[in-house]
Amino acid sequence: MFGCSDDEEKAGTEVPDPEISKMLFSEFCKSDGIGVSDVTKEEEFRYEDAWLTGYTYTQEVSIADLTEIISHPLTIQYGNNRSSVTFTDEIGTERKYTLNEEGYAAQCEYASLDQKRQYTFFIYGRLSDTSK
Repeated sequence: MFGCSDDEEKAGTEVPDPEISKMLFSEFCKSDGIGVSDVTKEEEFRYEDAWLTGYTYTQEVSIADLTEIISHPLTIQYGNNRSSVTFTDEIGTERKYTLNEEGYAAQCEYASLDQKRQYTFFIYGRLSDTSK
């Protein structure tokens, strides 16, 4: 297990490159007290043989003595000898990414019940074009 920090004193230190099966990012957002609640956000990335196999985004919202947990898991499926990957959420929205030789996104097709969009990326995954 290892972790990371945004502490500038630790910047530039070497981090081992272990085989990982899961990464969990957690962030606590304290309320400013003006009609907004405390929120804990978590993102969980699951890996198998260095390939992303699962993702879940969870929010825990606390208002007074009430706590609500909202979780959004994604199903991840690779196709065409891992040259494409499809993310599907719990309501059926799909995002299909075509990957280049280095594994970076080259194109994304987004499809929900009432929308279809296509995105094209520059090298290394930066957005270059979008169409509906």
